Amino acid sequence: MILASFRPGPVFEKGASAAAMQTTGGQDRETRLSHLIGAIYDSALDPARWESALAAMRDLLDCANAVLYIAEIPGNRYRLERMVGIEPHWAERLDRHGPDIAELHSGIADFLTRPLDEPFVCSRDVAEGRWRSNRYYRNWARPQGIIDVIDTILVRGPTRVASCALGRHDGFGLIGEREIRLARLIAPHLRRAVIISDLIDIKRLEASTLRDTLDVLSVGIVLVTEDARIVHANRAAGRMFDDAVPISSVDGRLHAADAPVTAKLWQAIGVAAREEARLGAAGLGLSLGQSDRTCTTAHVLPLANGNTRPHLLANAEAAVFIASDTALPVSGLEAVADVFGLTPTEARVLECLVQGGTIADSARALGIATTTTKTHLSRILSKTRSRRRPDLLALVHKLVPAVYQPDDPA
Repeated sequence: MILASFRPGPVFEKGASAAAMQTTGGQDRETRLSHLIGAIYDSALDPARWESALAAMRDLLDCANAVLYIAEIPGNRYRLERMVGIEPHWAERLDRHGPDIAELHSGIADFLTRPLDEPFVCSRDVAEGRWRSNRYYRNWARPQGIIDVIDTILVRGPTRVASCALGRHDGFGLIGEREIRLARLIAPHLRRAVIISDLIDIKRLEASTLRDTLDVLSVGIVLVTEDARIVHANRAAGRMFDDAVPISSVDGRLHAADAPVTAKLWQAIGVAAREEARLGAAGLGLSLGQSDRTCTTAHVLPLANGNTRPHLLANAEAAVFIASDTALPVSGLEAVADVFGLTPTEARVLECLVQGGTIADSARALGIATTTTKTHLSRILSKTRSRRRPDLLALVHKLVPAVYQPDDPA
């Protein structure tokens, strides 16, 4: 199983700031949420800002601390790891409890299949006896006053996993509906920022060298105005324009291969430019089509607001990142599902199979009958034009490179 080998998003130590342990007074939560989302998007281009964004999120959810990470698999190499509110002493001890956290995750029936952006809460998703008897809780969390954790899986791909988790101090009680609702609202923005940060894989974009910086990246990047007019395209995007695949420039506006996808892309760009807090999952992992069994996806990043993004390039209000299957470090299975028109349930069945599960495993994870799972598999095979399950898995391996094999000793 893929996630069992990762270091999961941890629980955290007693509050690092007074603000995290006090009520918010009369400050409008919607305004705070909007500012937080702007800080998250700033962090996508300037990783040095992640700590302040995490601190704002911790305070908004009345938690003690927070951790965000992107891990590479196999190998557990961290491409990004940021935390707030954890003293060095406890941070050093955290790694010892990896097996204990994995044991907790194994007790969550749909841990591998729950939709991205839907958080886990230990007090709700882990049996009380299992949670309180776990060594991680007894020896690490509880001594610091942490009694609950809310953890959102942002990326669950064959080569990457990313998570953001926040720990709750007993002074605020267990995680409730308010925190879950806020976490759901924040999650797609976090996921977009993490994906884009991982795609560009650079320390910082400086305004004075933006064009030069963009041009050395292998990912296609197009900076556009609110109405999708092209302000700047890097070299990789320029080559795509030359081939008119998977994007093109028509009268100076960004187009996808077909009209419906173009309409979705323009809509996401417009929302990103006007009101980024309401962007949600629109324009996140948007499939640009499939050619010769190659997936290409687009990710729209707002540029009009925040402290960092408006200064990147004059007139640019959104950035569109175009990644092919060779640059799909994160949500490749989502792109595959989108390309072939899989339903959400079919996509979850496919995910179980890719992770090495059997038909029976998939049925148990999804809480459906084995016969129903077989029907879903039959439809997946038909939609992907695969004759047998091995053909299907071979196709996914091609579309999402380096799929982790559970039996691989690494």
